[in-house]
Amino acid sequence: MLLFSCCLLLAPLTASALAMNDAISIAGQQRMLSQRMVKAYALVGQHTMLSVSAVKQMDDTIRQFDRNLEQLVLFAETPKEKKVIGKISRLWFAYRVSAKQSALLHFFDRRVPG
Repeated sequence: MLLFSCCLLLAPLTASALAMNDAISIAGQQRMLSQRMVKAYALVGQHTMLSVSAVKQMDDTIRQFDRNLEQLVLFAETPKEKKVIGKISRLWFAYRVSAKQSALLHFFDRRVPG
């Protein structure tokens, strides 16, 4: 939701309707992708038979989120917009590293005999 709200700030008033629609669509995808990451993380944490596919889904989702964020960065034109997208990027980087490491640690901790 935060990303969706921020996306509305990122679209300049002079942007074409197509550009605004693209930004809104990408922001909606970001919301869905964040939910998909949480689902994949939960599957890995439950040590289900789906753990291998959940780790792959997490990686694929992270890559798509990164690509979408790069597109949203292109919408930022004013200093305020750039500040907002910069904050979102910093928050995302910290979350991405943590989510990916945690998912892999849970997965491999369960598979390596102790």
